[in-house]
Amino acid sequence: MADFDLEGNNPFDALRREIQKTGGGRWKRWIGAFLGVFLLAGVLLAGVYIVPAGSQAVVFRLGQVSSVEIQGLHIKIPLVDTVEIVNTERLRRFEFGYRTVRMGPPAQFEDQPMESKMLTSDNKIVEVNWVLQFQIADPALYVTRMPEGEDATEKFIRDMAESVLRKVLASRTMDEVLTTGKEAIQSQTRQDVQKVLADLQSGVRVVAIQLQDVNPPVAVQSSFSEVNSARAEK
Repeated sequence: MADFDLEGNNPFDALRREIQKTGGGRWKRWIGAFLGVFLLAGVLLAGVYIVPAGSQAVVFRLGQVSSVEIQGLHIKIPLVDTVEIVNTERLRRFEFGYRTVRMGPPAQFEDQPMESKMLTSDNKIVEVNWVLQFQIADPALYVTRMPEGEDATEKFIRDMAESVLRKVLASRTMDEVLTTGKEAIQSQTRQDVQKVLADLQSGVRVVAIQLQDVNPPVAVQSSFSEVNSARAEK
């Protein structure tokens, strides 16, 4: 351990004075240069971002949409620009009337009766399991016009699409819904859902509406099957 004299001197004073005489200023310049390079590198790295394949980047400058960039390496202004990456190629799929619990095999499903039961024009109940498929066509509109957050966006699209299908089915009889009207119902629902999304400038493109299963309630399925069998025999 170093000894300190009573006058307050210590062995490190001489070393400090020697460094100052032989280049202490150079050390300070080297440290300053190193810190400057380090800060510059940090700024440059903060200004670089990569847009992956199948996605686009919506660039906001001071809170306003500045540009939309395709895949690749891009530069932004740190602390001024913010970037939101949006997958524009992924086919999104919402199930109505059921949920896929496990893909399998064998696949497992869970019924959602509150969604599946719908009313026809002749006041009959049908149970409909169906799928909505869509893509993001305009990422700038999608991130600025749709509700913030995936859960909120999904709820909005689900509620709207379900309302549209209920309206379409309410204009058709139960017999039409269960037999010859499937293609027309799918086409009409797709057009109507797309119109609502376009009017809202949502940036969403509907790819398909698919009715998976359309059945009368379990209590009347046997009777309906008997009627269909009788028709087939004629």
